[in-house]
Amino acid sequence: MIENARLANLNDLKEFESLFTAARRETTTKKGSELWLKFDAIQGSAEKIFDEFISTKSKALIIGEFDSCPLGYMLLELLMIEDAEASNIQEVFVLKEARAVGVGESMMKFAIDWSRSKGASLVLGRTLPGDRETKNFFEKHRLTARLIEVSKQL
Repeated sequence: MIENARLANLNDLKEFESLFTAARRETTTKKGSELWLKFDAIQGSAEKIFDEFISTKSKALIIGEFDSCPLGYMLLELLMIEDAEASNIQEVFVLKEARAVGVGESMMKFAIDWSRSKGASLVLGRTLPGDRETKNFFEKHRLTARLIEVSKQL
């Protein structure tokens, strides 16, 4: 048994739809999810997002596997920040029961290698407040906070 990460292909749609649905369901339990879902989350059906990310050269859909079984995904998009190419992690998700077996680490390594191959000099990501698992995941890979968004209920 081994963890692995790879670019998605057309045969991955069904698994991606299942993982995407699980990710969105889990996200709604997190503080700040209503703002993220309204303003920052990629909009559209899982199928639309899947098609967009596997058919656009500046985007990547990475599938994380354990023993050849898809257990997570990462959505990446290249963008320019000032004069530098950056790789923006739009979403990252691993099924809860698979979070300690290296699937996320495999996806992050693949994402960094893919980003470098595309000329990116920066990797960006985000997490919701209180989502300690994702924050720790990013920090483990030396992604550190650069922006904190705040609000006040009126």
